[in-house]
Amino acid sequence: MKKWITSNYHYMVPEVDESLGDLSSDFSSYLSDIKRGISSLGEKATPVVMGPVSMVYLCAFKFPGAIGLQRMALLEKLLPIYRELMVDITALGAKEIQIHEPSLVFADASLASLFKRAYEGPASILSATGPDINMVSFFEDVGESNYKWLISVPGIKTISLDFTRGDSLSLVEKHGFPADKVLGAGLIDGRHVWKVNPTSVGDTLSKLTAAGVANIRIQPSSSLQFVPWNLESEKALLSHTAGPVLAYSKQKLAEIVAVAKNDISFLSDATTKWDEYTSTLAADPTVANRVAALTEADFSRKENFEDRIKQQLPGLPILPTTTIGSFPQTKEIRSLRNQYKRGRITEEEYEAKIDQQIALMIGIQVALGLDILVHGEPERTVSHYALLRR
Repeated sequence: MKKWITSNYHYMVPEVDESLGDLSSDFSSYLSDIKRGISSLGEKATPVVMGPVSMVYLCAFKFPGAIGLQRMALLEKLLPIYRELMVDITALGAKEIQIHEPSLVFADASLASLFKRAYEGPASILSATGPDINMVSFFEDVGESNYKWLISVPGIKTISLDFTRGDSLSLVEKHGFPADKVLGAGLIDGRHVWKVNPTSVGDTLSKLTAAGVANIRIQPSSSLQFVPWNLESEKALLSHTAGPVLAYSKQKLAEIVAVAKNDISFLSDATTKWDEYTSTLAADPTVANRVAALTEADFSRKENFEDRIKQQLPGLPILPTTTIGSFPQTKEIRSLRNQYKRGRITEEEYEAKIDQQIALMIGIQVALGLDILVHGEPERTVSHYALLRR
């Protein structure tokens, strides 16, 4: 298993070996589901297809060879199958197809040739006579080069981007957005359980309008499968202090509709609940009073290290530990890893900055007087992120 894009969710990595040979496909079950959806929902039914580039990019190849050549070879075998699938979906009467290409968030120059092969020219899986294509990416912004490519492809009608993480807004402001395309603005966060904040969403929408975006579709930043189903089922949570500002999948669907319709009553209520929640937290003196009551003695051990170590080590295993796991990941480390994964800093720069973070974690523990130290959250090696970039 491996982490899914930039999230902490995991997926089973497809493995490809020398026996790949000729590929065959049977989409009868999937096509049957699409037919049933269209018969029930009409034009609203939108089939979702994992894009061929992300499919090959996220595979693991179990035979020797240059990774770029392996990916292109597999892509060549997949493209006829994808074209056949697109024809079958078109025949069912679908008006739009979502093609998910989450690999767009990676700053990998080798992706460019794969995307051009899949979506441009005679070998493209796109068809001028087929349904509208909604190209979907999520969990980050797609970066400058990928964004410029996306807005240039004639066969892509809608471009769906995540506006809750990364910096999609800056990309739109810098490079503009085509008047003949639709921007799928992922403004409702599909990865956390918090209610929409009308202030931040309204600010983003205003900036998109100012940037000249004419056609905007309000939607979640990703699939809502990553959050629980229905907050109404959580009776205990509803009575919690945070209850009024929580939202699960069902509630987020209502938020999408409210933002799209500019439902003033709904949005005003959400703003009020956020204001009440934050004011309640600010007014709660419990933690502040405990912090204020701390004295110098609270930061000092009653016994020195030499005396403590004698009491702690006898009877323990050969490799004792007093801490299991890591300290919480800091925003600095998250930012650093994001920069490296996306190619914005070199491996040497990444390792040097991670060394600084490890030194900081060790220093904090030494200052606190901990007996057996851990190296905090930066323990993952750079090779883990090098794999994500390949």
